[in-house]
Formats: sequence, C-alpha cells, structure tokens
Amino acid sequence: MIEFIKSDGRTELYKDFLPLLEKTDSFHRRFLKEWEISPFAFTEQTVVGAFVWSAGSLGLYCLNEYQVLKSKKPNKKPKLNGRADFWIDFGERNYSLEFKRAKQVANFNNLRKKLNIAIEDISKVDTDEHLRACAILSAYAEDDKKNAIYEKFAEEDDIDLAVRIGKPKGEGVYLYFSKLEA
Repeated sequence: MIEFIKSDGRTELYKDFLPLLEKTDSFHRRFLKEWEISPFAFTEQTVVGAFVWSAGSLGLYCLNEYQVLKSKKPNKKPKLNGRADFWIDFGERNYSLEFKRAKQVANFNNLRKKLNIAIEDISKVDTDEHLRACAILSAYAEDDKKNAIYEKFAEEDDIDLAVRIGKPKGEGVYLYFSKLEA
C-alpha cells in the first residue's frame, strides 16, 4: 500500500514517479510474502535495487551506479569522474537520483543529516547529464514506534514528495524526495 504523506498530486515529480512507486509497492509486497522481510530493511543498494526492478518491469530505461562528471563543490564546473546511484528515463523527463538510507532506528537529526548528504551529492552532478536531479532518503520502519518522527520529517521545506510503502500498521518504508532545480 502506498500512502502519500506529502504531495499535491499535480507536480511533475508526482506524475513521473507514481507508476514507479506503484510498481515498487508491488515488488515490496511480493518480496515480503516470499521472504518475510522487507527489501527496504537492508542497505541503500537494496533500495536502489527495488527501483531498478520496478523500472525494468515498467519497461523504462534505467541505469544504476552509472558514471557521471562531478564537481568538487555543488554548482561548480564538473571536473572529476564520479558516479550516481540511479538514472531513469520517463520519456519526457529523465532523472539522476542519489539515494541515502537513514539509520535503522533513525531520529529527526539522522534523517536531516542523511538527506543533506544526498542533496549535496546529487548537486555535484553535471546538469548536462540529466534534465532533473533528485535526492531520495529511505527510512525503514519495523513498527509504528517511529512513524510520528518520520511523518513530521515529511513537513520539511526541502521535501517535495514523501510516501510510505508498506502495511497500514507496522512495517514499512518512508521515501522522501527532494528535487533540485535545474
């Protein structure tokens, strides 16, 4: 089940990612049924892997861990070879994405720190490499204990889209999208 914590339903980010999020939810349910654990309970790479599987299932072009030019500092001319976590083509728009995963038992400060790292990383990618850039933070919830913190974090100004994938009660993952302006 997908629950939109923050979205107006009209933005291009919402429109582009809705089919991918629906497929990711389907992947999550299948994985949970087969293995009795969420794929989001593991590492940042497994979160990216869930998106790769979902994009492929939709017939979308995508690359993970792809090479790009990066600058040493955000918004500077790119000089170094680097990599980004994920690139996806939605047709009219494509995105370069940087993922980070919060600690297993995250607090508000950890969520903020990890999202800031993702934003800084993706802001170093050469804007010629993509049309849109977005940082995505995942925060896994084993139960309902952290939901209030995770839902409050969605109110932060730099979060453009926030969703929860999982059971209505209990286990799930929060995904926070922060889109960088081109």
